[in-house]
This record gives sequence, structure tokens and C-alpha cells, in this order.
Amino acid sequence: MSITQNESDTYSCIQKILPQHQQELNDMVQNSKSPEHLQALSAAFFAKKLWPQRTQIKVAFTESDPKIRRSSLDEIHNHSQGTIDPLQQYAFDNPNTPIPKLIEKIVNERITPISGLDFIFDHDHTGYKKPKGGDTDSGDPHVLISFDDSGGAWSLVGTDCKAASGPTMNLGWFNVATVMHEFGHVLGMIHEHQNPRGK
Repeated sequence: MSITQNESDTYSCIQKILPQHQQELNDMVQNSKSPEHLQALSAAFFAKKLWPQRTQIKVAFTESDPKIRRSSLDEIHNHSQGTIDPLQQYAFDNPNTPIPKLIEKIVNERITPISGLDFIFDHDHTGYKKPKGGDTDSGDPHVLISFDDSGGAWSLVGTDCKAASGPTMNLGWFNVATVMHEFGHVLGMIHEHQNPRGK
């Protein structure tokens, strides 16, 4: 099966994001029987905002133990067709674990292993105020997470985090899927409807 230009670009982006899974990706492409199968690899990235491989991305928080709402077990069941993510179950089983520590666990177990990036979490400087155009080489965090419960969930995309002032991500509530979604943006992912090559 040949790969079209659009599929090839998507595959190339995924190769950059998942460098240690090259053989798996190659096997998936070679064994794909249709464009629909290959579509399982589809993701939209903002190529100019991808981090160089092995970048150490510093992450800090505006609060050490924010009091935002945690999604309930009923909400998770309603959205997951009854299957609970093991990390979400861990969060339910450990309700006294501060949310920043749960975020670190999610990123270390789900994002770091597939991204080719190193996330360094700073829990000692909560309340940090990121200056405009912060100098990340002198210790400023790349990613500063706030917890404004009226501000929704959002993140800047990829390397936009480096030059931003103030928070670069907000989590107005907590669940594993939302954390992974917003850290997908940190990696450089955009929503599919923002893909300029989308149909």
C-alpha cells in the first residue's frame, strides 16, 4: 500500500514524536490493509512548534494543593463505557494525593515514555509567577500550570510555552483524560479541526 502525501506528513510527525517506536510504526504502515487502518495513526501537530528530541521541559504549578473539582466516578463511567483507566482508579483510591503529584504521575507514566522529551517537575516553587518572555535557561519553567476553576481547561501549543508570561496551561477540573489532552497540546498537538489539511 502506498502512503499519500497527507498520510506521509502525519506519519513523519508521529515518527518525530514517537522515535523509540519506529519498528512498531513501520510494521503498522506495512501491514495496513486500507487507508482506514492507517488513519489510526492520524494526529495533527503544529510542526513548527515541536520540541527538539530530549528537551528537558520544566513544569511548575501555581498552587501545591489546588481545590479544583475532581471528576466523579459516575462521570468517568458515563464517558468510558464502564472501563476505568488505571491511573484514574489510582486517583480515586488516593483522594488525599495533591493534584500536582497526580499530574506528575500521569505525565511520567503516559507522556514521557512515548514523547522523547524529559519532563522535570518542580514542586518546590509553587506560586511561581512566570515573567514575560521568561528565560527558561535560567530556571524559569517552560510549562506553568494554574488551577482556575472558572477558566476551563486549555494549554498553549508546543514551544509557544517558552516565551509566554503567566500560566501556559489551566486545569479547571481534574481527571486523567483532561491532563493527557492538555499535555498533548504541550507536545505540539492541535485539534483535528485545526488541521489545515483536514477535510
